[in-house]
Amino acid sequence: DNNVTRGEFTKMVVEALGEGSVAEATTTSQFTDAATTTQHWAAGYIATGVSEGWINGYGDGTFGPDDSVTYVQAVKMLVSAIGYESYAQNQGGWPSGYLQFGNSLHIIDGVSATSNDAELTRAQCAMLVANALEAPV
Repeated sequence: DNNVTRGEFTKMVVEALGEGSVAEATTTSQFTDAATTTQHWAAGYIATGVSEGWINGYGDGTFGPDDSVTYVQAVKMLVSAIGYESYAQNQGGWPSGYLQFGNSLHIIDGVSATSNDAELTRAQCAMLVANALEAPV
């Protein structure tokens, strides 16, 4: 029932995509709060997500790796990670387009959140990732 951080969720997605070895070999990211793996353990995972185009940080140059991942952030990362970024953008972008497309792909099946900004538990994140792995790509 513990909440998942943005860094932890990023690692979950990277591993689900089979890119864990790439992330482990990467030691820096573009974000000031996760610039190196000595600063934050998830820097390589974050950099991998950025290079693959499914991660964005906050507008101030930070990623917030220790912030709890929210429902809408998790859905956005997954929709983008499995190749539907442009479709979600065409449906309205952040956040409604991602949520709408995540729903149409059944990524959110079985996961209820009280709001778009609800912090997610390990169980909810595991369900979202499992659902995303079943989505057509």
